Amino acid sequence: MNMVRSRYIITIKFDPKEKLLSGSEQVHVLNTSRKTLDDLTVCYRLPFPHGKERLSVELNGEKLSLICMKETRLAYEKFFLIRLPTELPSGKELCLIFRFSGRMPSPRRDLIYLRDSWYPKLIFSKPSVSSYEVRALVPEQYCLASSGAEINVKNSENGLKEYSLKADKVWKFGMVLGKELRYIEDKVNGVTIRSYYIPETEKWCRVLLDNACDAIAFYCEEFGFYPHEILNIIPGFKEYTGGFPLATNVIAIHDLDKLGEKALEYSKWIIAHEIGHMYWGHYVLSSEALDWLMIGLGIYMDRQYSEARGLSLKRYKRDEKWSFIERYLEGLRKGYDTTIMQPLEKLVRTGFDWNNIIIHGKGYAIISMLELLLGKETFRRIHDEGLRRYAYKDMRSEDFKKLCEEVSGEDLDWFFYQWLYTNRFLSYKISQEEKAMVNGLYRVRVAVKRIGSAVMPIPVAIILRNGERIIKWTDKRLRIDTLTFESKLPIERVELDPDKVLPLLRPEEIPEQLVADEIYKCFAEGNYSAAADLYEIAVKRDLRDANVWFSLGLSLYDVKRYEEAIDSFKKVLEILGETSENPWVAWSYIWIGHILDILRKRKEAIRMYQKAIDTGNKTKVQFAQYSIGPIDAVTWASERVREPFIRKERILPS
Repeated sequence: MNMVRSRYIITIKFDPKEKLLSGSEQVHVLNTSRKTLDDLTVCYRLPFPHGKERLSVELNGEKLSLICMKETRLAYEKFFLIRLPTELPSGKELCLIFRFSGRMPSPRRDLIYLRDSWYPKLIFSKPSVSSYEVRALVPEQYCLASSGAEINVKNSENGLKEYSLKADKVWKFGMVLGKELRYIEDKVNGVTIRSYYIPETEKWCRVLLDNACDAIAFYCEEFGFYPHEILNIIPGFKEYTGGFPLATNVIAIHDLDKLGEKALEYSKWIIAHEIGHMYWGHYVLSSEALDWLMIGLGIYMDRQYSEARGLSLKRYKRDEKWSFIERYLEGLRKGYDTTIMQPLEKLVRTGFDWNNIIIHGKGYAIISMLELLLGKETFRRIHDEGLRRYAYKDMRSEDFKKLCEEVSGEDLDWFFYQWLYTNRFLSYKISQEEKAMVNGLYRVRVAVKRIGSAVMPIPVAIILRNGERIIKWTDKRLRIDTLTFESKLPIERVELDPDKVLPLLRPEEIPEQLVADEIYKCFAEGNYSAAADLYEIAVKRDLRDANVWFSLGLSLYDVKRYEEAIDSFKKVLEILGETSENPWVAWSYIWIGHILDILRKRKEAIRMYQKAIDTGNKTKVQFAQYSIGPIDAVTWASERVREPFIRKERILPS
């Protein structure tokens, strides 16, 4: 955790007519670490105000230099380095004085939204909470909502109104200012809740307030506490649905009117969802750019609320439009790289909606899988211990992994590696069902085959005629696992993951690049039967990668699916052209000839060998697993014209 404590005393003045915000602040910094401090980093985001000084800092009456960290011009920089004149020893405190001014963001719905760093904010290596005392001067006809509790509001001079605000243990201090902004208020479990509205959202203010009271009451009963003293609900943006946490203690709810008859149910869920951020994200903190963990655990909390209050659970299920799991699966279907631990700058360049697909979609899918894997009771203990142990601290993915292993007693390296550090995907199918009557019992043997690159134990259910279910689990270590079920009642059907909580991609939905990647991977690992199982999908996707088809042809040859192997090698010829100088052209002819020899079609085999000779390709290659080479195509094909190919079983690598 950070070993520096900070306290802000801020005085600001709003001038909406000129779109300016100006102020001064004292930042008290206490060094609680064992090391001395010789510099500090500050973030200030408001744009340069023409004709005014944007930012200055003093220490003990001495003006300090602000060093641009990224830009070359002070007017456009957001991050500044401050070198202290003398080191700050452990246990000592200093007080920086900032003066700042900047252009306020353009209003939306006649509201000015200030998320954080509208004031000079100290930035440390890990996120940390601070205390705030804020004196805000606004035109008397305006209303202000913020992260702080209102200690006092009074009229001041020159037509201004003065707000005295106070907040403790706040990560991000935000504000919203509006001329027509009003509120209603209630209190539950010691938490003061305000629902702010503008004329066009007034009809929702009471609904949202009641929803928030109910959600906080539920969370307090279910999880034992609410981590903040206040909650302010503000109008969000007209063009969107959903919501977002503007800052600590402030949540914005977008337009509900466009949802029609679904709006009332949705309003209950979205309030509970955004309040979940006040636990995971503003109580437990995170320094990770792709904040999947805070989002996933927040959704876990709002699912508890939805289950308790009888709200729709479709948003948590596979195969439901725009559910969290389906958002992730849709990204896979489109071929996106959903690896979580990848550089943010790489994701930004991709241009797809990674916030919904990866952070919300895959983020919740991982939490859902963990809960299924470890059991509801164990995962609940993990969740609650996370809230306790990491209160006001940074919890990263590795911390969460260690916590899961500690509480569950399981080694979860395999789980977190494939879901955080790779783009592996989950795809299984029922490859065989055998039904029979045995000793008066209905019996079914079910073979479940893994198609995708990720591994998980999969719940398999038989549904009986009376609607009851019997569930067994596959062994994640087995690519093909066979389970046997018996019942006194007739068996209606068999289902994988009957509760639809796993992000299972249907084999026919696997996109072209993921199919190609999986064929390459299986072939490289010598898992030829697994590669061969992807043949039908490759055909449907009409892959245009000659190397993939060549690998697939060898894999199909290995498992004695000869006709399909020939078709795969013909695909190589189709893609590369029969006269190409690429060595795989000549060797595709040769492998077709090999198979024709095995099928005792000698004349046709010789024609294939002759075509290989006609390419004149002298590139030496080796198929060590079949004791072929290194040798060039012309030489090998000439030998096969003289002597037929005889299949030898594959040599396993030592």
